[in-house]
Amino acid sequence: MMATGVRSHRYKNGYFMNGAAVNGAGSLEPDLPDPAISFRPNPENFLPIPRLKYSHAAALVFMISVTCFVITYNGDFVFDDSEAIVGNKDLLPDTPIANVFSNDFWGKKRLRATPPYVLNTVWWLLCFHGNGVTRVQGGEVVTVVHHSVSGIVGRADLLCAVLFILSFLLYVKACSIDCEEKDDRYIISRPEGFSIVWLLASMCLCMLSGICSAYDIVVLCGVDLLDLIGLRRKHRTSANGNGKAQLRQPPAWLLSLVKRHLVLLCTGLLVILYRWRLMGSTPPVFQVFDNPHSFVNGTILRALNYNYLYSINMWLMLNPWWLCFDWSMGCVPVIESFTDPRILAAIVIWIFIGCLVWACLKAPITSDQRCMTMALALIIIPFLPASNMFFRVGFVIAERILYLSSIGFCMLVVLGPVFLCMFVLYGVFMARSVQRSAQWKHEMDLFTSGAHVCPRNAKVHYNIAKLNADHGNTDVAIERYRYAIELNPRYDQAMNNLGNILKDRNDLIEAELLLQSAVDIREEFAAAWMNLGIVKATLKKFSEAEKCYYRAITHRRKYPDCFYNLGNLYLDVKQYDRAIEAWTNATRLKPTHLNAWTNMAIVYDSLEKYDTSIEVGKQGLKYLPNEPQLYFNIGNSYGKISKFEESSKYFEKAMQLAPTKALYVANYAVLYHRWGKLEEAEQLYRKALALNPNEPNVQTNLAMLDKKKNRGEKTS
Repeated sequence: MMATGVRSHRYKNGYFMNGAAVNGAGSLEPDLPDPAISFRPNPENFLPIPRLKYSHAAALVFMISVTCFVITYNGDFVFDDSEAIVGNKDLLPDTPIANVFSNDFWGKKRLRATPPYVLNTVWWLLCFHGNGVTRVQGGEVVTVVHHSVSGIVGRADLLCAVLFILSFLLYVKACSIDCEEKDDRYIISRPEGFSIVWLLASMCLCMLSGICSAYDIVVLCGVDLLDLIGLRRKHRTSANGNGKAQLRQPPAWLLSLVKRHLVLLCTGLLVILYRWRLMGSTPPVFQVFDNPHSFVNGTILRALNYNYLYSINMWLMLNPWWLCFDWSMGCVPVIESFTDPRILAAIVIWIFIGCLVWACLKAPITSDQRCMTMALALIIIPFLPASNMFFRVGFVIAERILYLSSIGFCMLVVLGPVFLCMFVLYGVFMARSVQRSAQWKHEMDLFTSGAHVCPRNAKVHYNIAKLNADHGNTDVAIERYRYAIELNPRYDQAMNNLGNILKDRNDLIEAELLLQSAVDIREEFAAAWMNLGIVKATLKKFSEAEKCYYRAITHRRKYPDCFYNLGNLYLDVKQYDRAIEAWTNATRLKPTHLNAWTNMAIVYDSLEKYDTSIEVGKQGLKYLPNEPQLYFNIGNSYGKISKFEESSKYFEKAMQLAPTKALYVANYAVLYHRWGKLEEAEQLYRKALALNPNEPNVQTNLAMLDKKKNRGEKTS
């Protein structure tokens, strides 16, 4: 039944058009021509499956989603998870939750990042699961079988997709005052009003207003775009008795449409302004390695490269087999010539899109035409921010940006000739999602799979090398770092890491050359400057090392590790005051810098400033109350000034925190030896030998203890 006081016009294809007059009296001619295409029944009628209720269908989609990604439930923290989750201090139990909102996605001071809502979800999980993080990914509703991003950081993209879908549903709710459903037919309702509450709720979640706009114009209001711009032949004209065209007032539904689009426009502008301010009112700066296609010389060649990337993205939606965790650097070679055959891929994809657009514009307004238009809008509009058309992006290809576009792709699949093969596609895509999720379970599997897909990507080999270095496989790490540098001779990070490994292997000359090349390539590379200073200090080039440390501090003001190494340099040249000053700066920047506290205490102790050494140790304990090394240093200093009882307390605490440390036990034995408690000293000496038979001086001290006991027995 239509609403009271409303006359309806029924098209031959089963569609209904709201034909109410503006004032509720009389009927209007429908603005659109009568479609010639017969109505197509609900597509589900073609499938030999039961018609499911909404709740049952939602449960089915949820189970498919969990099936695809549950394999990663107990997986490792891989790729960006290592920095954003494992190394993020904002997720530590003793860090205030307010830091999650004041810092960025990586736990650092926010400069150019959006609020870290993903970290909020992880923090909530930590509250319920202690130190463990649940890794189940909830799935993508429609696009669950297309892409696999199983890392915790990938939750950002899932949240984006979920919030967009919720926003879209709220927008439909705001405009669905007059929408009704009848059998297998639908009513085109051009609403003369809308719910401002639901619309504002939608805008709070909406970041892609263009989708709502396409839905409103084409699907909800059934506007004929060709007719709107004057390219479709008029079927009916309205004239007065004198044969002149009659001017009509804009219908109420059109005014309502304009109002809604003004809200969409204002929301879009506010989002852009907010994002611009959050970025510091400056665009982000990317290196050529991040997106080499955007640095191609020549506008035409650059456009061809962009279009080739579009074709690859479309192919990934159709056949998500060629997947990689990182597509930067040499993963997709740049098109440098007009004779490159890959240009044909860009031509083909535009022919395909052009045919779809023409079909949407040329065909009468039917259910299939509207679904196809919405499918194209869902494919194209969410992809626009990543298309390099408006600004340069920091990646070549990112599978995560295809989440929303995959929704439109699924709609095209249902409308297309492969409709009857939908179950086969679902099965294949589900199997691929499970297989890809298994690769995301462990970092080594993920990085190795990337090397198979993009063997010329230096960053892939860099990550493999870094992971092997972390696991102690230095030979493999060196080989992979060398290959990464061979693929990209200006890969400064690989040079820095390889230089560090060679430094630890005492291959100082090659390490110096690599680190020097790294700072020559990127002059502001603070870590490379510090590492170069360490190598030069080891080579006894103290003056050059000092300059390197100061260059590092110039480029990174708050660099406690650099101040620590600078202090070590001054220690080597016996400039103790400057060494202590450098270590003090390190502890001010990082109060938990154990080595800086320890070195200060040891230097004061060696200078026989025992009270100062004890005071430094106690200052360090305020920030590191469970660090046995500090208790050990304080105990040694107390022992040297013959305060045996105080020394004993600190030695006991050090041994309690590190009961298997032979050095602590041996020095505690020396304390008892000097104190005259020979029995206790002997027990501790023998315990130290049991822990480490090669502990220096223990055998000698034990022999001296035996002689002293023997002399005492003879005297008695």
